[in-house]
Amino acid sequence: MPRVNDFQEILLLLLALCLLDSCDTGDSDLNNDSSDFRYDAGDTLIVTLNSGQSETLSLINISNSDLLQYAVGTGRVPNDMLFLRDTLYLLNSSQQSISIYSLTPEPVHLREIALGNQDVNLNPWNLATDGTWLWVSCFLQDLLLRVHPAT
Repeated sequence: MPRVNDFQEILLLLLALCLLDSCDTGDSDLNNDSSDFRYDAGDTLIVTLNSGQSETLSLINISNSDLLQYAVGTGRVPNDMLFLRDTLYLLNSSQQSISIYSLTPEPVHLREIALGNQDVNLNPWNLATDGTWLWVSCFLQDLLLRVHPAT
């Protein structure tokens, strides 16, 4: 005769299968075609860092439910990001750099700012701005770097 624990395990397995089956992997109202992705000045745009294996940025326009997955590559360890005017600055820990992106009319990688020698592990962690300068905290070296975004 089966034990109560066996029934619980079977129920948990069935629940997990039902949840997996209910995940929508097909097309939806959200698209992933960059030619269809659009946003206007008044729209609310969410930028997500997809670290791990994808190493990309995705854009979500919550005003019209458009989604652009894997918009541009980020590097191996994107730690932080911020907007300054119409530009996105992305802090990459493993590359010890700041990637600069234009998001209009679509995401485009503009350039990189190297933060130091690759022989010294700075481990850049957080990124902030005072409106003129970018400030980068370096976790392993107890440093605060001041970086001009244009140079």
